[in-house]
Parts: sequence; structure tokens; C-alpha cells
Amino acid sequence: MSVPVYFNEPTSITQNAAITLEYNHLLDQASIEPDSMKRLALIAAHQITVFTCLEKTVSKPFNPLLGETYELKTDTYEYIAEQVSHHPPITAVHCQGKHYKYFTNCKANTNFTGRTL
Repeated sequence: MSVPVYFNEPTSITQNAAITLEYNHLLDQASIEPDSMKRLALIAAHQITVFTCLEKTVSKPFNPLLGETYELKTDTYEYIAEQVSHHPPITAVHCQGKHYKYFTNCKANTNFTGRTL
């Protein structure tokens, strides 16, 4: 079933996954924190920030083409995302800061039940 293009926001999933980088300062703080419990709390807080993208996006990002990449470099980190699978859509993400590296993937699921999308 075709869906009108206005159902999508003007970014792709590879770019949309970079929204959570807003809170990467938590990983910088965790990398220099000597107390292991505080370090764990900072990392857990960073992982929870992934859900902030849910409130900022009201529509679905475009599915990127297989092999499509998005790269973002700042003074504090380097981020790259690549679409590694089209069906199901899976985006691999690598981010490297001054004192940390993290890898993740994004797998989007879209359901159409006849009344909702």
C-alpha cells in the first residue's frame, strides 16, 4: 500500500538516529568519573535519552537506500550511520568521542492494521 509522502518527515533514519547525540556529554562525564556507580548512572541516563527522539519526531523518517550513510563531525565526537539492511530496515551506528566509543543499530518497525499506521 502506498502512503502519501507527507506522512514522512524530511530526514532519513540514518540522520534521525543522530538526535540522541544531544546528550553525549553524559558519556564524556562518565569517562572521567572515578566512582563506578556514578559512571553506571551516567551511562544509563545516556541510554534513556534515546527515547527523547520519540517526542521530537511526530512522523516517520524516510527509509534510506541500502548503503546510504550519514556522517556528522563536531569538536567533541564523530558519528557515522549506514543503512545495512533494507528488509527489515536496519541502520548501523558508530560514534566516537574523545574518551569513548559506542556502537548501536536502529531497527524500525511499521505496522498497518487497516485503521492505523
